[in-house]
This record gives sequence, structure tokens and C-alpha cells, in this order.
Amino acid sequence: MMSQSKNYIFIEGLEVNASVGIYDHEKLAHQSLIVSLEAECLQEIIFTKDDINETLNYEKIVTIIHTTIEKQHYNLIETLAETIAANLLQINEINTLTIEIKKPSVLGSNSKGILGIKIKREKLAAS
Repeated sequence: MMSQSKNYIFIEGLEVNASVGIYDHEKLAHQSLIVSLEAECLQEIIFTKDDINETLNYEKIVTIIHTTIEKQHYNLIETLAETIAANLLQINEINTLTIEIKKPSVLGSNSKGILGIKIKREKLAAS
């Protein structure tokens, strides 16, 4: 009997600068965001082969994240996360994706902290 296994890749703490926010001062200057993600790979991706063509390329994922961020201003980090997820789910090897975006130090001058969102998205099964 063959056991079912799942393989994941992750990127944690990717620091990016983005045009994001609803306030005028946020639209004038880029802000620091921290992006993390975990992607469940399709079963065909096996980590025992030492060949970049047989696995999911991290560089491709990071490039898609940067391209999505640089494309436009986003009012909400929620919209940015959804857009990144939609773009990454176009990669054949990704089945399920969890994205977390943190926006440090945005709670105002009297408060320090980090706010953020986390979403999990899955490819729809072909009908």
C-alpha cells in the first residue's frame, strides 16, 4: 500500500516595498511589507530528484510577487494578497497556497505593532 504524501515549499519574511494604502500619504510613498507563503505542490513534484526542472522554482515565485506588487497601487493589502494568490495559482505545480502579508508600524504614532492578513486559496478542481 502506497502512502499519500504532500510536499510544500515556503518563503518566509520576504521584505518588499509596495504602493499600498487608502490615505494620501500612503499613496505618495512606498511602504515596507513582509510577505510569507506556503505552497502545496502537486504530487508529481518529488523532492528526491536533484534537478531544478523537476521541482518548483523559488525564483519564479519571487518574481511573480515582485511583478504583482510593482504593477499598480493597491488600496488594501487584502486585494494585493488576492492578486498575488491568483497569479501564483496559475503555476501548474501549485495546488494550494497560503499567503500572509504583514504591514509593520502602521497603527499610528501612539502605537507600535504589526497588522496583517492571511489567506488560503486552492485551485478549483477541473470539471
